[in-house]
Amino acid sequence: EGFDGQVVELAPCTTSSEAAGTDGLPAEVGREAALNEVPKLGQGFARVSVDGEDGVFELREAVEAHEGEHPEVRCLTHVSKSGEMVLTAAPCSGTLPSQRWRFQEPSEKGDIGGKLKAASGNLCIDAGSTKPLLFACMPGHDFLGQRWVLHRNGWIEAPRYWADNGRKKLAARCLDSRPFRDVELVGAECRGPEQASIVWEKLWETTPLETRLLHEAHSAKAAAEATKSEGQEE
Repeated sequence: EGFDGQVVELAPCTTSSEAAGTDGLPAEVGREAALNEVPKLGQGFARVSVDGEDGVFELREAVEAHEGEHPEVRCLTHVSKSGEMVLTAAPCSGTLPSQRWRFQEPSEKGDIGGKLKAASGNLCIDAGSTKPLLFACMPGHDFLGQRWVLHRNGWIEAPRYWADNGRKKLAARCLDSRPFRDVELVGAECRGPEQASIVWEKLWETTPLETRLLHEAHSAKAAAEATKSEGQEE
């Protein structure tokens, strides 16, 4: 790992009870019930102010310490790797500029989330790809890839958003310094999963606005045609 730290990724926002398999259903991000839950290990960060620097803070990884243990304190850090400015969780130094951050509140009423910026320079954390990177901060409030919500339970959430006229959609994700390995999916005859009681369910299903409007238009047209037909019969 080294002092540069472990690379931080984007992953579905998850509570500790979900990660442990002790909760029945995932808690939906943004719901009050979810924000009362402790995040899974690696998704909880504590905002710690830096003395003498107004509005500047560290984001320290929240790790539960058991009796007799002294876990290493790690901070969200930006480092340059292979030509990219990536995020890592590295030991907190107390002095490294790369471990200091600012939060810029939303510029427009009703906006969800603000910009999470490096304390020095004009770099913002961007969630526009599969991993969080630092890019130049984009002006204006309509650039959704650089919006972040710092939740009270420690989640640092990139809200769900769309781009390319809706052709690109990204679900809500959280910074994760200890992500789970991806679970490999394979095809199998149905008898095996049925015997093992493996089932699937849809979570937080939503209907796009365009689809809802189309359905409403079809319903209104059908209703108008039915009314017209009734009038002709009379």
